[in-house]
Amino acid sequence: MITTVRFAPEPSGYLHLGHAKAIYLNLKTCKTNNGEFILRIDDTNPDTESDTYVNQILQDMKYFDINISKITYSSQYFQQILSYCIQMINDGNAYLDDTPDEIVKSEREQSIESKNRNNNVVTNKEYMDNFMNNDKSIYCIRVKIDMISKNKCLRDPVIYRRKNNNIYPTYDFACTIIDNIENITHVFRDIDYDAHNDIYKWLCKVLRFKVPKIKLFSRIKFPNITLSKRKMKELVNNKTVDGWDDPRLITIQNMKRMGLKKDALYKFIDTTGNKLASTNDCDWNKLWSFNKKTIDQFTPKLSCIRGEYIRLNIIGNINTEIRKIPLYNKNLDLGYRNIYPSNNILVEKEDLDIIKENNFRLLHFVNIEIVDIKDDVIDVKLCDNQDIKYCKNKIHWLSNKNLINIDLVYYDKLDKIIMKALTDDNIHILKSGDSVQFERKTKFFIYDSDNVFINMY
Repeated sequence: MITTVRFAPEPSGYLHLGHAKAIYLNLKTCKTNNGEFILRIDDTNPDTESDTYVNQILQDMKYFDINISKITYSSQYFQQILSYCIQMINDGNAYLDDTPDEIVKSEREQSIESKNRNNNVVTNKEYMDNFMNNDKSIYCIRVKIDMISKNKCLRDPVIYRRKNNNIYPTYDFACTIIDNIENITHVFRDIDYDAHNDIYKWLCKVLRFKVPKIKLFSRIKFPNITLSKRKMKELVNNKTVDGWDDPRLITIQNMKRMGLKKDALYKFIDTTGNKLASTNDCDWNKLWSFNKKTIDQFTPKLSCIRGEYIRLNIIGNINTEIRKIPLYNKNLDLGYRNIYPSNNILVEKEDLDIIKENNFRLLHFVNIEIVDIKDDVIDVKLCDNQDIKYCKNKIHWLSNKNLINIDLVYYDKLDKIIMKALTDDNIHILKSGDSVQFERKTKFFIYDSDNVFINMY
């Protein structure tokens, strides 16, 4: 039998890093066994679904570069699911229940059987006709499992309920049947749904389905970072963040926007192990450490002056011919950038202490020593010794030519900080989504758009 896996997201929000582990585990099993990967949109809950979310899920899946065998929707199987429901009623394994939801919940908690539990098949079929004909006094259909089970999920769970004048199967019921229809061989389930696996296996037994291999995994959790779609919606609706494309929400589209590469993500997931705890607390910095190692050799190094700056006036004649230097010394294939030698230089005010030590090197340019410190400018001259190793301290700089104003955006949990900065026209080599590292700074940035650079955590 061909190995077949499925990823079945509910279209009630954007995919996020929590989904990534399920996607990767399915993909890994699929590739190992040369199998098939099915993307199934689980549209069984009309209260939370949206075409916007469906379209975003389809877009997000492109990030993972998966050879998807086919895309299906739970709703396309509704007629078959209903047929299995009727079969279960005829077999005495399911019953119609007009008990209000709050009472059902209370009775299940106390192991109290519904007054409808022992209705005969004829009565249930009559109720079923009414249920199908929009009789709103009949609230749901339940399966008859075990009302005294220690696993409360087995206390006659609901498999159909009415919503918006239509009837819909529950996830547990629909998922089991569709897995059988689509010949799913391996099912990956969050450890939090372990109790529901008993429902899955019971349904397979009474419907005479082959039980797939069920594999549990612990969900990814990062301290102080939300992975809840409900909470993300609240942040968007309350305007705490600037919309679904705000990098403070760790959705797949935003992680892509932040420059997270899928190979780095996969390596990180492999390190989370198979410990079946309810949640697996993960190191956020470790994820981005993997990413930095992945992108470093493909990331150009440019120059940038952050915040306040100091003007240096180089006294004397210097060669002002434009020079070309590698974008990254360790990968010459990246190409070259221009530097613009000039007598008028800008440096970061943060480097003032270094400058006052008398001599220093302007990176890729010349060795300098101080002549005079004034209020608005520092006069300097060339050192007699221009050996590249002569000066202990080295600082980055910009000429006063071809300057461009940029914004450096930093995110910390839900805080957003924007720092004004200067760079030069070398940024024109960048396109949206490219990574960049500014000299003497360890942080990586992503060029977003309109001269905005986002710090890559």
